[in-house]
Amino acid sequence: KNILPVGCRTARTRIAAQAGRHASLNPKMVGEEDAAAWVNAVLAEAAADGGTVDSRIASVSLKLQTMSADLHADVDADMRALLAAAPRAVGEIEDLQAALQRVQDELAAVDARVARAVRNATEAATLEELN
Repeated sequence: KNILPVGCRTARTRIAAQAGRHASLNPKMVGEEDAAAWVNAVLAEAAADGGTVDSRIASVSLKLQTMSADLHADVDADMRALLAAAPRAVGEIEDLQAALQRVQDELAAVDARVARAVRNATEAATLEELN
């Protein structure tokens, strides 16, 4: 049974899709987390598009702020969902512990019956030997 709410599993998908739409904003699309290479690639796009560096920086900054706000909202929603699911998870753990205790009690009772049966069989064999 999955304890994580559905929202927690889908937030990562939304974030990945958002980063994919803005490939130029995703440092992993440019290189292995090399910040200087990523910045140079973003600025090179401004030169290639014929725009000014200042306008490209402003555009990228606004997109990053928007992505950051979306990410923050997703993380916040996921944390609220996890906190809401915590009491249910604790209740399920307590139920499992109680079920485990019942199984252990039943096994102990079966073990005691088997021990009695073995003792009775041993006593019967001893009585038969004496006859």
